Amino acid sequence: SFTSGGLVAAMVTVGVFSIYSLAGLSRITQQIITDPLPGTAKMAAASAATLTVRGDVWHHIAAPDASKKGDKERSIEESKGKGAQALQEYEPTITTASDRALFDKLKPAWQSYMDALPGVLALSRAGKAEEARAKYAADAQPSFDVTRDLLQAEMDLNRANGEKLAAE
Repeated sequence: SFTSGGLVAAMVTVGVFSIYSLAGLSRITQQIITDPLPGTAKMAAASAATLTVRGDVWHHIAAPDASKKGDKERSIEESKGKGAQALQEYEPTITTASDRALFDKLKPAWQSYMDALPGVLALSRAGKAEEARAKYAADAQPSFDVTRDLLQAEMDLNRANGEKLAAE
């Protein structure tokens, strides 16, 4: 027959197991909310800002007058700021070597894209739309493509890290 001592021992064992399980769950939850979750949000914000910049540059080139071009330039600057802020806020969420390696490629690629835009905008502002399109294709599009792909790779990595943690 089961004695009260045996019952207490069984309850203590179940309690210890439960505490251990909850501690593990808490650790995993903390990892999810400090790395892949905010990381995905910051990369999505950086991606949205980068795509907005690209669209605004093309609208700038197509704009018929200086007023509309000025509106687009203000929007471009605002989006550049949002992208830079998202990348800056992303960096503290990096916890893995693969994430660090990817981010270390992304930052200069993003900056290269941003640095390619002033010449395009100057040509557009001067009414040289065809030259601006050609300069964008030659100077900005290649760095945009690299930046877009790296942003997607970061989002994929964060999603995979979150799924891996959730499965633990």
